[in-house]
Amino acid sequence: MTRKTSMTTSSRTLAAVVAMALGTVACGTPEQEFVDTYTTSVCTHELDCGDPADNRFRGVLDVEDCEGITKPEVYAWGNGCRYRGGQAAQCLADLTTLTCPGQGGLAPIPASCESVYVNCSDVVDTDTSDPGDGGGEDTGSGGDTDDGSGGDTDT
Repeated sequence: MTRKTSMTTSSRTLAAVVAMALGTVACGTPEQEFVDTYTTSVCTHELDCGDPADNRFRGVLDVEDCEGITKPEVYAWGNGCRYRGGQAAQCLADLTTLTCPGQGGLAPIPASCESVYVNCSDVVDTDTSDPGDGGGEDTGSGGDTDDGSGGDTDT
């Protein structure tokens, strides 16, 4: 008797994510790759393990729908923060271990993902195209300066 096996689209997606994550743990992950892979991993998990009715209610029918919602949230998460590529690689590797806890529940995001973006209030703004902006943290007002004390002051 021959048993035919097939992989679902989300299983193939997860397999690709696993391969990419494992290949980058040693040397860190570029930020765009992290955002893309993290988003796909979280969305695959949500579709495989989450409540289908909740997903439909949110307008999420496939990974692409979920990515359209989740990717902007990931960009917002890292906005104004220092990115840590090595920690991102660990986060992506840990995401590959997520399993469905059952009954439409989602596993918690691994703790290693919490420190991918750090020092969010201390990041130096390198965009000097804002009028009156002298660099430093971009608080929306002009002329930020960093005195090295850990807090920026507006001039």
